Order: sequence, then C-alpha cells, then structure tokens
Amino acid sequence: GANTVTGTVDVSALGTLSIANTTNPTFGSLNATSTVAFTGSAAQTVPVASYGNLSVSTTGGNATASGPISVGGNLAINSGSTLDIGANALTGNALTTSGTGTLKTQNASSTPLPNLRTWSFDVDYNGTGAQTIVVGVYNNLLLSSARTGSPVITLASGTISVGGAFTVTATGIGSFSLTNNVVDFTSASSQSIPAISFRNINNTGNGPRVLPNGTVQISNSFAPGGGNYTIGTSTVEFNSTSGTPTIPKLNVASGPNYYHLKINSSQTYTIQNAITVGGDFSQTGGTLLLNNANSGTTFNVAGNFDLSGGNFNLLNNNGAAASATVTVAGSTTTSGTSVINMEPVASGSGVAIFQTTDFTTTSTATKIVDFGGTTSNAAGNEFRISGNFSKSGTGTFYTTGTSAANGFVFNKSGTQTFSYTGAASDYTQYVVNSGSTLQLLTGLAIGTGTADPQSKFTVNGILDAGTNVISGGSAGTIFLLNSGATLKTAVATGVTGTITTAGTKTYNNGANYEFTGSSAITNTNFSNTTMNHLTISNTAGVTQGGAITVNGNLTIASGATLTTGANAIGLKGNWINNGGTLTATNTVTLNGSSVQSYTNTGTNSFNNLTLSNAAGLTLNNHLVVSSALTLTSGKVTMGANNVTTGTISGSSS
Repeated sequence: GANTVTGTVDVSALGTLSIANTTNPTFGSLNATSTVAFTGSAAQTVPVASYGNLSVSTTGGNATASGPISVGGNLAINSGSTLDIGANALTGNALTTSGTGTLKTQNASSTPLPNLRTWSFDVDYNGTGAQTIVVGVYNNLLLSSARTGSPVITLASGTISVGGAFTVTATGIGSFSLTNNVVDFTSASSQSIPAISFRNINNTGNGPRVLPNGTVQISNSFAPGGGNYTIGTSTVEFNSTSGTPTIPKLNVASGPNYYHLKINSSQTYTIQNAITVGGDFSQTGGTLLLNNANSGTTFNVAGNFDLSGGNFNLLNNNGAAASATVTVAGSTTTSGTSVINMEPVASGSGVAIFQTTDFTTTSTATKIVDFGGTTSNAAGNEFRISGNFSKSGTGTFYTTGTSAANGFVFNKSGTQTFSYTGAASDYTQYVVNSGSTLQLLTGLAIGTGTADPQSKFTVNGILDAGTNVISGGSAGTIFLLNSGATLKTAVATGVTGTITTAGTKTYNNGANYEFTGSSAITNTNFSNTTMNHLTISNTAGVTQGGAITVNGNLTIASGATLTTGANAIGLKGNWINNGGTLTATNTVTLNGSSVQSYTNTGTNSFNNLTLSNAAGLTLNNHLVVSSALTLTSGKVTMGANNVTTGTISGSSS
C-alpha cells in the first residue's frame, strides 16, 4: 500500500506486492509467478529487477524504470498509466501484455523491446536519436519526439502489425532503414498511414485507409487490400532499388486513385489497371510499363506529367489488341535522358494515345518520343497536344520501326504555338487537326533520313507560319495541305518560300491561303494556283506571282494591299475589300455558279472585270472598272450603287 517498507522483500509464487509509495523496498527473490504492482497516485520509480509479472496503475505521473527491466510473465499497463523505460532495455522472451496504457522507450539498441510480442497498450518510441521499432503486433504505435543529428530510424526485419493508429510526430529524422520489413495494417476499421518510408505495406485488415497530406515512400511492394482509400493531397513515392514491383490501383469511393504519384527508382514498375492521378505524376528514372494485355489501360493525370529520367512505356504486350491511353489535363515536361515509348513491342491492333495540353521537352535522348519499336505496327499511335509545343536541346523524336504513326497531333480548338530548336526532326509525323491553329514561333527543319517511316507534315486546320519556314527533308518527305485547311504566311517569297522541304508537296484545290505580316510579300508563289479562299492581310503589300483560280472568297483586309500585275484572277466566290487597296492591271473573271457579291470599303479599282455567271452579281458598294467591264452572262444587281467603267460590253445588263 502507501506504507514504506524497508529492507529486502521476497515475493513468493502467485504472491502480489502492491506499492503505492514513492519509496521502494529492496527486491529479493521474485518468483516467476509473482506480481509486483505499482499503484501510486504520484510518479513512481520501477527498480531494476527480473519480474515475474509487472503491473503499472500509477496515476499523477509516470512510472519510470531506473534501469533494465525483465518481465518473464505478463506486463500490464493499465488505462491512464505510463511506464517509461527511458534509455533502458525491456526484455522478456515469453512476455505477454495487458491493459491500455502507454509504454515509452528511448532505447537506441537494435532490441529496445522483446521481438515478436503482442502489445495491448500504446508503444511510443520517443528517443532523441536513432531507434529501432521491433517486429510484433501493436495496438497503437507511436514514433515521437524531436531528433537531433538526422538519425536513422530502423523498422526491423519482419512484420510490424498495427491494429490501431500508427502515429508519427517525430521531427528531425534523417532516414529509415527498412531491410525486409513489412508494415501490416490489420484493422477492419479506418486506419491512417503515416508520411514515412516503408519497404512493404500490407492491408490484411482490408479496412478503409487514410493517406497523409505528406509523402509515403515505398521501396518494394504495396498490397492495398480491399478497403477504400482517402487520398487527400498525399504523395505516394515508389523508390525501389530491386525487383519489378507493381503499382496497385487504390480503391476509392469516388474520384482519383492517387493524388500525387511519383516514381523515383531505377527499377521497372508495371501498372496493371486503369489509374487516375488527381494531382501530379513524376518519374525520375527506371521504367514504367502500362499493361494493355486485357481490356487496355488508361492512365489519367489531372495535374502535370513530369518525366525527368527513365522510360515511360505505353503498349507493352506482344500481340495484345487492347490499347493504352494516357490523358494529362495539365502540362507534360520531359528532360534529362527520359524517353516516352509509345509501342516498344509489337502489340497487335492496339494503339497508343498520349493526350496532353502543353508539351515541353529539353530531353537529350535520341528518342524523346519513340512512336514504334522495331517490330511494332505504329499505325494509329498519336501524341495529342491541345496546348503549346516546345522542343529544345540535342534530343530527337524517332520511330524505331518502319511503319508510320499519326505522330504529333495538334488538336486544340483554337490557337497553339510551336517552337522547335536543336537536331532536325526525322522519322516523325505532324498533324494539325481541323479546328486547330498551329502558330509557328520557329521554323521546323526536317532531317534527311531516307529510311521508313518518312517524315510527314499534314495540315487539316490552320498552319500560321508567320515568317518561319518548314525546310529540309529527303525525297520521301511529305507535306499535305488538305481541303479545308489554311496556310497563313508572312514569308516574302510566299507559299513556296514557306514550305521548302524536299519530296512531295500537295496543296489541295480546296485549301485556303492568307498572306499576313508587316513586311512586303514580293511573290505569292502558289504551288497550286487553284484554291478555296484567299485572304490578303499583309499591311506592306502582297504581289501576285501568277494567274490564280479562287473557288471561294477573295478578301482584302483593312490596311492591306494586293498588287496583281497582269496576272488573271478567276473568282467563284465573293469579292470582299474591307478597307484595303487593290492595284490591278489584270483581268478578274467572276465565274461562280451561284450569286456572287462585291463589297468594297477601301480602294478598289479593277482594270478589266468580266462577269460570266448566269446567277449574276450583287453590288454592296460602288463598282469601279478602269478599263473594260464585260458582261458575258448574268446580271449586275446594283441597288443604290453606281458602276463606273471605261467601256462596257456583252449581252447582260
């Protein structure tokens, strides 16, 4: 009780000595089945001894060990009580536990507590330096206190099972030693995973799990179990130094499977299932494989995609028909020697799709993006960009195999920019989608490689070249300006000066052209003199280089000037001068099949004008023809407008 006992006390078999005083007797013989119980209402000292059973019910302060303690039977730390063994070791090969109090240890040895024990009470490793967390079954496990000297915390080899909370509040930790360790979360109820380094994480309890708003590092495997995860703003970092681990799909009630996901490893990782990352994805090394063997794999990133090292591979299963799709809502950046392999192996009819907004690369790899491996069929593989494109440095794009992919596909609904410096582009395809405008900030030099697949540039939307040039190439290089597409250029030598590549250049009759800029264009130089719409918006003047046929509208923008010389214009659409200037010594023939209109709010004087359209011409403004107006067919509907001409002839009026 609370009385003071002096002298030496022996406790016999099944006997109990209760000590409520702060002064302890000298212990003599403590039988293996005896019990010493500390029951004081103030702090107590637990003497050095080999106890049979030890019970701590101290209140009003801790029970503190004065030295090493051994317990051969049961260690009971009751609710509200704490046994603090300090820097001393607790031993007991057959030790059992009971109670729901707290055990604290600051011991820095490799076995501060007995291994493979089940701890019913909280265990708090609260030293100030290095410590080892022994294997065993814990209820609540704590790692606390400020550490000095950036010490190593060791998770001992074997399994640390946690059925309650694993709480880490310690600061100043340098690193974790994790050799062959497993931390197993065993509760069917919710548990939180702390922001520390792990080798292996298991969830045999299959309960819901909460990831921290910090970084969880995993150097080997992650077996997430069947419970749902709350991901918060966590980062899960896989940093293995051996093996070929799998990145699991975390079950969630809704939303993404990870917030931030990071690969910081030289090993090969595999993603087996469709995964969504709610924040950013980053990879610093190693290889990440998307497994498209069955129904295909989708990898969605709501934030940014940063590849600073290693390989990111999309199609990876020989003969698989399923596709692999990566969608990045933010920007994609590659650097270092990193490589994106679209189809490194032959994968049957599967296609690889990588969709991003901005794409920026400074990678020095010879295959920054490789659209197809040696034996693969790269047809259909696309790297889609809905933002801006920027490539700098010594790296190159490539297709290792001989089949052509769709390549880089620019698919923004609006304007996106293109900047390319460094090594010439070989064995790569570029496509500007309908509805997209690709504005060149630099030229593009095509390489001179002659092997398949040949480089190809296809325009289905708008290519705004400015004063930049697409050049180089070989006999197999292809440039296509398709029907409905538009080429805008401010190059002084016009169309042929803008696209100077070797090989085949095809300008569809249904293509459109616009001459832009503020420096004179001395020759339009059309490769194909038949077109759809023609727009003149260059404010320093555009000189027509030859006779042309315009099947759509011809528009002169405000402040722009078109000088035709003697070169004829056949126009099937409308003539629209929105405040520009026409200087003409040629003949313009209006020869459409539906009613054409003439609009002029600028300076517009035709030399010769011929109407050869049975559907007629409607004037929206006054018409001036300095030489001859010829009415071959069709009527001129003047409205309130005047016609001024040198001569007029023909049967129409």
